[in-house]
Amino acid sequence: MKDTSEEQTPDIPGDRAQAKQWLGELLAETQSCPGARVVLALDPEDSAEFTDTLREEAHGEHALLRRGTDYGSWLELRTRLEPSDPEPRFSAAEPILFPGHFDPATLAPEAGLKLLKTLADPDAFLAWGETQGSRKDFSCKADSDPLQNPGADRCKLIFEKPGTARTWAKASMLSELPGETSMRLRVSAGREPEDEGNRDLPTHRTVAELGEALLPGMQAIAQDPGLTKKLTQLLGGAPLLTQPIAYWNTPGGGALFHHDAFKEELKGGQRGVCFVQASGRTAWLALSTEALAHEVQAFLRGLLTGEWPDLEELFLGDATTKSTMLCLASDPESIIDQLILPGCGQLAGIVNQSPTFTALLADQGHALVLEPGDVLLLPNQGLRKTLMHSVFCASDEATYGLSMAIRESQPVRKVDQTVHRLGGGRKRRHSGRGQSRQGKSGGGKSSGNNSGH
Repeated sequence: MKDTSEEQTPDIPGDRAQAKQWLGELLAETQSCPGARVVLALDPEDSAEFTDTLREEAHGEHALLRRGTDYGSWLELRTRLEPSDPEPRFSAAEPILFPGHFDPATLAPEAGLKLLKTLADPDAFLAWGETQGSRKDFSCKADSDPLQNPGADRCKLIFEKPGTARTWAKASMLSELPGETSMRLRVSAGREPEDEGNRDLPTHRTVAELGEALLPGMQAIAQDPGLTKKLTQLLGGAPLLTQPIAYWNTPGGGALFHHDAFKEELKGGQRGVCFVQASGRTAWLALSTEALAHEVQAFLRGLLTGEWPDLEELFLGDATTKSTMLCLASDPESIIDQLILPGCGQLAGIVNQSPTFTALLADQGHALVLEPGDVLLLPNQGLRKTLMHSVFCASDEATYGLSMAIRESQPVRKVDQTVHRLGGGRKRRHSGRGQSRQGKSGGGKSSGNNSGH
């Protein structure tokens, strides 16, 4: 018999060995969302051999383009993390994924995509509103008041029902940029924006009723016993899904970083958002305000110490801007102050327009890709302890998804809104890949934040 005790496995040459080693380290220490496939950002400076080795482990590859900025490509690996207890993540305002919770066919994806075409014609939109609203005894008419944001808003319908609040549905583009095709249809009540944080439960029940009449798939979601049970366990009482928004993210579109919290007492307030992907795929960055503040702090320190010299002019600019960023880099609480502002305040350029920062967030475990039937919860524990998120289209055609505010049918308990004092920035996982991403693809022009959930 041949003696193989001293035989050794031949070394895998060059970049292939480095890729396998790096990938093994990434998978061993990833902090990606439980239930999600691990995502990493491809680096254009890596060799073809390195990149091809990573692709051997891929479930899919997604080129990210949004509002004229190229954010590079994400590789979605076959490795899917095991689900975990969602309650600690809910309390920490971290994303919670229920992969494949729904059979996509139950979410009426064809009707959802057909509705996108209806929104383009005001007369067809009104006829649709009259027909759908009548299913729940709502009357419908076109709103005669000026649109709040004529640059993005397209048409607004008013719905009325005896004994209930005056409700509405408004179709809007996701940005005012020329060529934008991503849209949303928001169902709500009252004045804009004064009543966006309205806490009246009867009004929210009316909005939910109208949403189920108008939006394909919402009734199936709201009446799903499995999802209701999961939300009840997290809330400590029966949930109410209301203030729905239908989203059509199209190639080149998506949403900038934003949150869905209000400055309010959390008991009786909005406890988060439930997003359900009905058709197509969307790519997300999703992490708590605390986690995003840490990542921004680490990025700022890298900028200020010369790690990305090609980005210094873009993000540090003149002496005044550099001084501001230096102050922020030493105080993550001040970073949170900026992140919770509309458009993310002075940090808008970094979090929304920097492909370098976007890639680092993905490699740090904050990226995930939603497929039809997936449910993503975006918890909220207060204005400074909420979930920040950014969305890209990851399909070649229009996608359809539903976003609904999570509230309690009967508010039953107070919750811990404590935000612990933040420490230093996190060590970046990507540091093992040498000098990659040094100042490449720094930024692009983009417009304001996407309000609402």
